[in-house]
Amino acid sequence: MSEPSSEPEKYTIDEMMDRLKNRDSADPEGELVTRSDGSQARKIKKRKRRSNQAVNKETKRNQKVQAMQIAGFVVLIAVAGLAIGVGVLYANSTAFRESLIKKIGKTTEAKVSISQFRMNPVTANAAEVSFEWPAENVLKSLQIRSVKAGIAPASFLGKSFSGDEISAASGDLVLRAPRNGNKPFPTSPSAKEISPIQFSRYAVPKLDLYFGEKNTENMLEKTEASLFSSKLQGQAEIRLNAGLLKMKDWPPLILDRSYILVRNSTLQFESLRFNIPPSPNQRLVDRGFIDLSGNIKPLDTEEKHVLAVEMESFRLSYLLGADLGRFFLGSVETKDSPDSNFLEFQPGADDTALLEMTLTSSLDSRIDMSNFAFLKSLANVLEDRWYELPNFDTDVSVVLKRRGAVVELSQIRFEQRGRMALQGSLVNSLTGEISGVIRIGLPDAIITSKKNKALDRMFGEVREDYRWLDLRIGGTSASPSDNFKELYEAAVKNDFVPSENDEKTEIDSFEEIIYGR
Repeated sequence: MSEPSSEPEKYTIDEMMDRLKNRDSADPEGELVTRSDGSQARKIKKRKRRSNQAVNKETKRNQKVQAMQIAGFVVLIAVAGLAIGVGVLYANSTAFRESLIKKIGKTTEAKVSISQFRMNPVTANAAEVSFEWPAENVLKSLQIRSVKAGIAPASFLGKSFSGDEISAASGDLVLRAPRNGNKPFPTSPSAKEISPIQFSRYAVPKLDLYFGEKNTENMLEKTEASLFSSKLQGQAEIRLNAGLLKMKDWPPLILDRSYILVRNSTLQFESLRFNIPPSPNQRLVDRGFIDLSGNIKPLDTEEKHVLAVEMESFRLSYLLGADLGRFFLGSVETKDSPDSNFLEFQPGADDTALLEMTLTSSLDSRIDMSNFAFLKSLANVLEDRWYELPNFDTDVSVVLKRRGAVVELSQIRFEQRGRMALQGSLVNSLTGEISGVIRIGLPDAIITSKKNKALDRMFGEVREDYRWLDLRIGGTSASPSDNFKELYEAAVKNDFVPSENDEKTEIDSFEEIIYGR
């Protein structure tokens, strides 16, 4: 077998020229060659830069400009860093702190002290800031702790101390009883004068607000307080949320929310809403509330101030207190009345505030009555256990007055149609003693059906669809008494005299119990 011929392919001169031309146009990236081992590769011809080739002058100029910009930026950063460092050192110096204390004192008109003050480019912090106001100011003292302020860069210049918000972790504010000539709040700078302290919001999430003296008898405990400043002279906005209100001789209340506008010496209470505090074993939270609104001038010590009162689904027993509250259960709400539903007080006066409301039962509630001695006696005579624990939802109306621990129920009108009606008034004293007159109304059909002559003698003629009996109420809340048994025994002996002809027993009035008149 003959070996294959290794002779190269033969070309003519013209074919070789054409082949070279086609290769240059088809393979611009290099010549395809065959190595000795049979592999192929593309051979690229290197081109040398000529030594005298022109350089782009515009590119070189741009490079120099960029280098100068970078150098300038580095210098600027260095200078700014040095300025900030010097500013921070000054802001944490004794001179800056004393200057800041003077500015705060000028704005608040108080004696100011600051402890552990420190400042960085973003925030200013202090362990505690204290204020003490002179005797003519309603504000007495304020201590706020763990204070933090988000400051503006201008604060480092020393002319002002400003930013968005100053907040403190906790604080104690004491208000003193106003007197003639007092100031409700620090005097605002004049329109031409710019305050050196300028923040949009001042906030203390846990503020203890004391009334008169720093004691736990009269205070609003752990409320979330915010004050929003205004660009208008003498105006601001106060918001209080949550907190426990404790006032001497009044039941404690939970502050739900409040919205108060400051207009120079006037406080506009847009809303001041309270709820009943939940008991430890209470599963459901009371949804009822009592809401106050109106305008007061705390410096006007010569006049009595009045706030409108609105109540909804509020527990009657809690409102009445421990004494009268044990006799009545149910939820009530305010009833429209032109001469009622208000809280009246006089700033600085010794007299306790007066709360007066006209109440009716809530739509989803009724009024239950219990623990009076005559109820059990009446149930025995009528042989009906309903009268021992009666309830009323046909008609419920009562005027409640409360001044401290003294409570009066007047113009009582409770009715359960076809069974019973009650009218009269009750008053309890500071010592827990109760007094009053209760008129019991029974339908004539119930009395005549019992064929009880003594019962028939006790109740008078039919008026307003009922026959009535007047009872004197006395004793204490723990051991109430009345004269039902006495009247019944007299009727059995046929010695009963109708109440209209009785010599009326003097009952202490609401004012007599309070003032001893």
